[in-house]
Amino acid sequence: MNRTPETLGELKKEILRQLSESEVVTITLHEGDDIHELLESISSGIVDMTPEQQRIAIAEACGWARNGSSGNDEYPWVKPVNGVAKSLPDYLNDLNSMHEAEAAKIALDGLYQAQFCDHLFRVLNSDNRNLDGGISEFDKINATAAQRAEAFLKTLGLWDEA
Repeated sequence: MNRTPETLGELKKEILRQLSESEVVTITLHEGDDIHELLESISSGIVDMTPEQQRIAIAEACGWARNGSSGNDEYPWVKPVNGVAKSLPDYLNDLNSMHEAEAAKIALDGLYQAQFCDHLFRVLNSDNRNLDGGISEFDKINATAAQRAEAFLKTLGLWDEA
């Protein structure tokens, strides 16, 4: 039966039916359908973390702390190694900063390494980088700092979807 589901119950049944037969689910929705409108309203409310939220989450994961004692607005963060007040690294645009973060939190743990590679693959795939049919090792090696930052946060369970 090839028809558009009209209720959420029908949508769920159709998805489960298709999943029992294959790994691919195809649902056709038309503008004006109640389910189309519902799914559109749900998806429009999903907002990824802002760049600043990502930057702060990575910094805090790497041990940076807010510099509340100095009253220094120019450098509101304290570096974890030596306690020097500085501004946060630009993790989303600086591969060197992301490499340092990865080295501090990911590189020494085999499980995190595997999870990071998986998340990086998924980030690259969702960025439509697979125009030729797949993500290569070259793509992973050349991932941008922002892509690596998202994978880093997802690996550590710090990515906030909404």
